Amino acid sequence: MVLLGSRVYRYDASKLREMAIIQERDTPALAHLQSETLRFTAFLAPGDRLDKSNWFKDLAGVEPETRIDRPTLDQIQHIGTYRDFGLVLGSQASRVDWFLGSRPVEGLLPEKFAGPAPETLSVFSELIQSWLERNLRVNRIAFGAVLHELADNRLEAYRRLAKYLPTVQIDPEHSSDFLYQINRPRMSKVLPELSLNRLAKWSAATFKLLQFELMPNSMPTVSDGTVSCRFELDVNSSPEWGAVLPHESLGSLFRELSDLAVELAANGDKP
Repeated sequence: MVLLGSRVYRYDASKLREMAIIQERDTPALAHLQSETLRFTAFLAPGDRLDKSNWFKDLAGVEPETRIDRPTLDQIQHIGTYRDFGLVLGSQASRVDWFLGSRPVEGLLPEKFAGPAPETLSVFSELIQSWLERNLRVNRIAFGAVLHELADNRLEAYRRLAKYLPTVQIDPEHSSDFLYQINRPRMSKVLPELSLNRLAKWSAATFKLLQFELMPNSMPTVSDGTVSCRFELDVNSSPEWGAVLPHESLGSLFRELSDLAVELAANGDKP
């Protein structure tokens, strides 16, 4: 059992900026995509007792705006902002999740998209690389992303999906409710013995805003919908690894997971 007390971690700001610039430069193929959410998940070594109370502040530089702490359940949820984005830290037992999404504005409905995919990925990568420099024992990690390519209508969205899924026959004119899911594992280049799952879900999405008036017998009004190709990606290290991942490899392994997600979003379903 490892007991780690509260500690302030300092990072090389120039190194992090350089890393973020490289990440943004390497993702031109995503310039046409919008991010809904980005997620990083880490499964810590069972039995390690960690003080997670200051993780959000240490990483974001500010206190979370909302805190839910349940020590008896080893559960926390800290919600706040980082730069122009919404940031969430959630943890229960050995699982830790970081989410980056749209920034909530009081009194307004949240934006559907956090921003252009290259920008959000750059910011999120900087945060996660910083967090991974902590003294953590991690058994498994995952990178998730929900990305959208906007389309004028459903038919156009289905035609674009067909380009991303060359082995799937899609009939845009006579089909609806399309959802395609597949996992195409690959062996890691960082840790050659480690298998990486590349799980992807492809669909077309329509978002509509319903507005209600607090009046008797009033009917809701529906705004014109936003149509998109929706990519839900989850690239993760295999649970069959069964051991602590080398700490010195965590940053490189996270970069490998995010690069594989970028490849999926840019090139579609390929072995």
